[in-house]
Amino acid sequence: MRSYRKLSLTNVALLLSLLVMVSIFLRLRTESNQGTGSPLKVEEMYKRTEHMRETCSHMPPGRHLRAKVSAKRLYYLAEKYALSYCKVQESGSTFWTQAFLTLAGVNPQWHDYGNVQTMFEVSKAEAANAMKRRASLTMSHDDERVYKTMSFVFARNPYSRLFAAYIHSIYLPHRWYAASKMVTEGPRRECGIDISFNEFLTHVSNNLLKRRFSDSNWAPIFTLCSPCESNIDIIAKVESFSEDTDFILGYANVEDSIREMITDASLRKHSKDDVVAEIHDNVAKGHSVNRGCISEENLAERIWTAFQIKGYIHNDLKFPKATFKSVFRDELRDVLTDAVVTAMDDKPLTDEERIKQMHDWKISFWKSVMEETIHNVQAAYYEDFVLFGYDIDPNSM
Repeated sequence: MRSYRKLSLTNVALLLSLLVMVSIFLRLRTESNQGTGSPLKVEEMYKRTEHMRETCSHMPPGRHLRAKVSAKRLYYLAEKYALSYCKVQESGSTFWTQAFLTLAGVNPQWHDYGNVQTMFEVSKAEAANAMKRRASLTMSHDDERVYKTMSFVFARNPYSRLFAAYIHSIYLPHRWYAASKMVTEGPRRECGIDISFNEFLTHVSNNLLKRRFSDSNWAPIFTLCSPCESNIDIIAKVESFSEDTDFILGYANVEDSIREMITDASLRKHSKDDVVAEIHDNVAKGHSVNRGCISEENLAERIWTAFQIKGYIHNDLKFPKATFKSVFRDELRDVLTDAVVTAMDDKPLTDEERIKQMHDWKISFWKSVMEETIHNVQAAYYEDFVLFGYDIDPNSM
């Protein structure tokens, strides 16, 4: 008598994944035929998801639950378009906060956001608060609606994402209270203002490898979105941000007018208003640390250098130390704003110069990292490298 074995849960999961992939591929082909995506782009997007599913099928289950996240893992939801997005910080999450508010029909002119026309003109903090007030637009990673929508994630090369997280949160004063925990003793622990890139990477990778809690600002995408257990349908990438954004909106059948608005916003560069808002935010956060931790001059120079790293200020323009030698605390914001805006006007960067300058800064920081630390980062972020098709060799940056 012929015997039959029951399908294991693993085999059932693989079968369901295969069916999902077939469904996605057929829909992608339909979108291509309707002119919403070129055949080459359709194939590229399909191959990304296929690669992720295939890699997941060979990954030991023990690695799937390796790290914990210190904050809630969050998805955004646009029910009208059956679309959901796994939020990943330092991978365009502010843009997608604004985009999902737009997809929900939130009109900034109905609110006290000043003279703005779209949600992409409101500040990062205002967009975040607007999303918090609309519980219907967010859900947890294990919500069943994730499986009933076309879900996507924006991946980013771990080397670039970690560098961006360090500059935004640790070099600048956004999370100096978290940085203070990255050293064990002495006055540095009281301030958290001078944590090196190597110290940051050592702390982050050790926490992940030892299965401790990881901050959601820099936790691996693998940990935040659980792509091997969740229903991630499309892998988009920061490296092709605008192109992938337009593809997703076309895939979700978003109306042309809204699609064009969001895609145009994805191409928009930082305006002077954006930079001024960043100055005000960074000065306020720098002033929130203990007095005596950093002088007004040093805080201004830190922000100036960070803006060079971000490609706002040309590297040739030196920080005007004399201007800040005796500046008072309540004057710093306005004096620094004037200096930064003047610098941007005096020597604006071309797109090519900006990209090269940002890349050169990233390389210079990574060159300062110890080899042992790089190996730990590679181990801690291994899944992000292999699932999303990034070269683990740091020389490829």
